[in-house]
Amino acid sequence: MRGMWQGDILKSKCTCHFQHLRPLYNTTQTFHALPMFKNSQEGIDELQLLRLQPFFDSYYEPPGGCNKDKICITPDVTISIGTVAEQLHAPTLATDFFQVSPHNFLMTVRDIARYHVTDGRKIIVEPFPGADGDKIRLFLFGSAMGALLYQRGLFPLHGSAIATKLGVMIFVGPQGIGKSTLIAHFKRRGYYVLSDDVCAITNDGSSGFRVLPAFPQIRLCSDAFERLDDITDATSGARYDVDKYVIPLNQTYSTDNFPLHSIYQLADNDIPEITQNKLQGFDRVNLLISNLYRLLYLPGFQNKGHIMQMSADIAKATTMYELQRPRDTERIEELIDLLEQQWNAQ
Repeated sequence: MRGMWQGDILKSKCTCHFQHLRPLYNTTQTFHALPMFKNSQEGIDELQLLRLQPFFDSYYEPPGGCNKDKICITPDVTISIGTVAEQLHAPTLATDFFQVSPHNFLMTVRDIARYHVTDGRKIIVEPFPGADGDKIRLFLFGSAMGALLYQRGLFPLHGSAIATKLGVMIFVGPQGIGKSTLIAHFKRRGYYVLSDDVCAITNDGSSGFRVLPAFPQIRLCSDAFERLDDITDATSGARYDVDKYVIPLNQTYSTDNFPLHSIYQLADNDIPEITQNKLQGFDRVNLLISNLYRLLYLPGFQNKGHIMQMSADIAKATTMYELQRPRDTERIEELIDLLEQQWNAQ
């Protein structure tokens, strides 16, 4: 199930079309963030601002329709740089930072940018003067994208995911618990990484719940990056972005979606050995709700009932565990060995 998620960067004399930095969170389409220029010289600043790269314009459906020589894919999500209103009309939820209405999401990040997300199909970004491009992208592909996933009726779980022969394994837990570090070590062993931060779960009808791939990168804090860099070339092509190192996934990235198998809640404790407890009943629902990405947005959206129902349905269909482990970064490989033994036995 593949496709293209393309966006438009609009200017008075130029329309620049791009695919996004990764496969789209959609059951039938993906977005890869490889932009294309309609005009090669105009709109370059905007494309560089979003760190996009040239792509083939034959994949875009022009306003006049496709001619016989072009392969046309209608953009699934459009991202534009433009003017954004300071307020939503009749918001159902409003704070100093964001506003939500049934079909709209507005977010203002001081000194960075204002973002308007509409109907799960369109994002307009208005950068503030002098704003840092890395920080603009950070909120665009983080908080704004999370709002878009809610609007599309997907279940955005704040976690990191890998694909195994059994299906997708998602690791959740509080910030700084080591989710990204763990999947970076799985990447080193050749596993496909589906997501480093937000796992978009969809109900694919007869085939059950599936996890859609996110951006083809892993973000690591400095100490985790340095430890990984010391033992492997898995950090090749990395760059520093805002506050973390960004590692491209390259061959360990897949644009396919995979069935959801298990979810693991990571926890660190002063214990000598790794322990694993299987969660039952409402503990599974609680795990899902407490790890929803940007949960504070949800009450303002009209489909909040759908998202809550998904949490109950996912809990019924998915095995979940709590993983207690010692506070020792040197024992990550031991944890992976343990998990692999369990998976291979199934």
